[in-house]
Amino acid sequence: MTVTATFQPTSLEATAGVPATLALCVHNDSETEQIVRLKAIGELAQHTVLQSETIYLAPGEEFEVPVLVDIGNALPAGNHASQIEVATPEQGLLTAEATISVVASSTYSVSLAPINRILLLC
Repeated sequence: MTVTATFQPTSLEATAGVPATLALCVHNDSETEQIVRLKAIGELAQHTVLQSETIYLAPGEEFEVPVLVDIGNALPAGNHASQIEVATPEQGLLTAEATISVVASSTYSVSLAPINRILLLC
């Protein structure tokens, strides 16, 4: 392989409503410059923001792309896969994946309102 991509860390624990931060490490092992295109895919794609979607790597160069996954309050507790598709003209497609474990939590909402009473005096 000429280009490799791995998440750091490969798994992490997150709380619903709090963004999870990962780093995608992309390395060019070839002797030529590589144009790498990145795209979030899978179940967390709509919640994922990449700092860069296209990177240019010199031979032997490694680049770390910050990845932010906005764990919404509606995402159920459990393990979810964060996936990034990595595409190069020479190599085609490969996928980097990390596991985000969303911790179960209870959220309560309480509202207080005054009771409206009408007093009649006789």
